Amino acid sequence: LSRKPEVKLLRGRITVTVRERSGKRIKALLYEWYNKRARDFFNRRLDSLLEQTLWVDRPPHIRLRAMKTQWGSCSPGGILTLNPHLVKAPRECIDYVILHELCHLAEHNHSDKFYRLMNQIMPRWKPLKERLDGLAGNLLAEREEGIEAEKVDADNQQGVDWPAAGNAFFGGVMTGKKIESGHQ
Repeated sequence: LSRKPEVKLLRGRITVTVRERSGKRIKALLYEWYNKRARDFFNRRLDSLLEQTLWVDRPPHIRLRAMKTQWGSCSPGGILTLNPHLVKAPRECIDYVILHELCHLAEHNHSDKFYRLMNQIMPRWKPLKERLDGLAGNLLAEREEGIEAEKVDADNQQGVDWPAAGNAFFGGVMTGKKIESGHQ
């Protein structure tokens, strides 16, 4: 019997198992896996942070969109758009982005009023922003070039492992390191 393609996190490593070697398929599976975890994690963090935001009368809807230069945005209608790659960042950096966007529900610009609100709600936001900016190149990088698969069982299943260390939902920053197919 052939197994379904899957992505698993075990002991700090992300493993993608597929029937055929295909960088495109592996990338799609990882994208889907990260999006699901990002949506779940962001909604949990939003629920936890809402008690600090007295100006928010109902939880805003969160939409996910991979963006090359932004972690998040807030629409005039109050929809928060968050970059799913943000889930690879430390939890406090994710909280900073969510609170930043929640502040936009009260102030739709980066005025002095906006920054006063940001300072009230999260006084130490600047070092978190700097930390996140420093991680951006690694977290936003698309790691599709040269993905190779490693044979993982006798049924011709193929797998790729990535170390997972430093991020929000499993304690690490995903490095995107590829595992070679048994030869160097």
